[in-house]
Amino acid sequence: MGCWAGVAGFPFHCKRCSWIGEKKQETRNKRQETRDKKQETRNRKEKERKKKVSQISEFGVYVFYHKRKKKKKKKKKKKKKKREKRRKEQKQPPKSIASLACLIHRSTFTTNSFCVLSPGLSLSLSLYLYPLSS
Repeated sequence: MGCWAGVAGFPFHCKRCSWIGEKKQETRNKRQETRDKKQETRNRKEKERKKKVSQISEFGVYVFYHKRKKKKKKKKKKKKKKREKRRKEQKQPPKSIASLACLIHRSTFTTNSFCVLSPGLSLSLSLYLYPLSS
């Protein structure tokens, strides 16, 4: 027996009942038919391929047919956050001598912290910053 609403003549049915409308049933049937047709074509092609292989193997020539591999979808790279970019920029050492000299100048004259470098390099940088022209 169907839903009480359907029996009473209402155009709707309750959510609990398993009754399916006619249109819904038609669409489901159509989808199932298309699935079945696709499966039949796949099976038919596979049989044809096997027949070809068996015919060729009778003549002593072996040819291997292979199915095409499906291409893998490329994963989208997540956009890096600004915070991570800032951290990376801070961690990277300065690239040029001028920027390194500027960094040493800031560290020695503003915070009075000792610069940990080889004495030759620190001397050459100090000469680079303050040439002995005076």
